[in-house]
Amino acid sequence: TERQACYQDFIEYYNRRRPHTALNGASPTSRVTNQPG
Repeated sequence: TERQACYQDFIEYYNRRRPHTALNGASPTSRVTNQPG
């Protein structure tokens, strides 16, 4: 549904692209060390 697509976009942004002030502007994903692939 359209709502599910919006959630997926938000989750992608929130976890992978948004700058986080506690990480000095780095994205949360950039700090993960046990990510597969």
